Amino acid sequence: MRLIQVCLSDRYDESTRQVETLVHTLAEKKIRQLLVCRRNSELHNKLRHLRNLPIVTSSSRFMGHFSVPRTGLVHAHDPQAIQWARWQQRLRGTPWLLSWRDPDADSISQLSQSSLKKAQAMLVTSLATEQAMRERASCPVKRIPDVIQSLSTNPIKMTELRSHYRGRFVIGHAGRLDSEGNQQMLVAAAEILHKELPGAIFVVLGEGPLLDKLSKKTAGLDNIDFVGEPEHPGDYYSVMNIFVDPANHATTFAPLLQAMNFHIPVIASKVSGFAELISHRSNGLLFRKGDVKSLIEMIRVLYDSVPMRTRITRDAQSLVKESAPEQVALKHLAVYQAIIRSLKGESGS
Repeated sequence: MRLIQVCLSDRYDESTRQVETLVHTLAEKKIRQLLVCRRNSELHNKLRHLRNLPIVTSSSRFMGHFSVPRTGLVHAHDPQAIQWARWQQRLRGTPWLLSWRDPDADSISQLSQSSLKKAQAMLVTSLATEQAMRERASCPVKRIPDVIQSLSTNPIKMTELRSHYRGRFVIGHAGRLDSEGNQQMLVAAAEILHKELPGAIFVVLGEGPLLDKLSKKTAGLDNIDFVGEPEHPGDYYSVMNIFVDPANHATTFAPLLQAMNFHIPVIASKVSGFAELISHRSNGLLFRKGDVKSLIEMIRVLYDSVPMRTRITRDAQSLVKESAPEQVALKHLAVYQAIIRSLKGESGS
């Protein structure tokens, strides 16, 4: 039975990169796969030359169904792919499962009960989503962490950045600059800490609709840098002392996991998803959502305590190991194999 990986997103975001990494890792294990994606999408362009990976292009949930094996197992990786998988099952009876990568438990309200009851399984990334789905009891649920993506670095640039930020306590952040990301809190904290912690500086990676507004608002501050999306983001992670994610809504664990992978202690807002990933004062720190004073308090805790920074980064390594591409691929493979065994048992073959 061939695995049919379906990703119809036209964006190359963190979720799409997760699909790319999974397909690559399974291909290295010589697992038979087929990819359904949009023609000339970034995912299509990146995987089109992967050996032994047939690709079927589709521009909607209604296309491509008779170009894939009826006896395959479909894995839907985004909302449009879920609709495609449902049509594939209606038209050809092909079984399917889905991945839901939003770590916020409230996000599952977007999924219809009728859709989930048709799925063989649902794979989620967070404990919060897993618990919420088990309460709905729509289909079997399995939690599999996101992969930590490898970040490129440039030794020359790293040396330049270390020289540039020498003597500074670098408070890092990476993410889309929008209302959900809540980077306004970083600006508010920078304004307060400008005099209180003169050696500290916020370094913010990312772009988005709020970039111009935030850049203009901080034009007079010398303790916050907006650096956009650098070609080699690992260069900036390499100079960070701590990492902060003040999001109002957890949409991905990726930046926090990247920081943990670089042995950077993390601070995150106490929202659904983050609150289950981070054990407060063990593998990270949590602060009250939207509370600048609470954020500054947690920054001061890490600023003042090297032993705590060291302990937090050490305790976070178990999450890092769980999120290695090899481990994540093996967990997916175990789910696929269990579904296939179950289907064969039902058919008596």
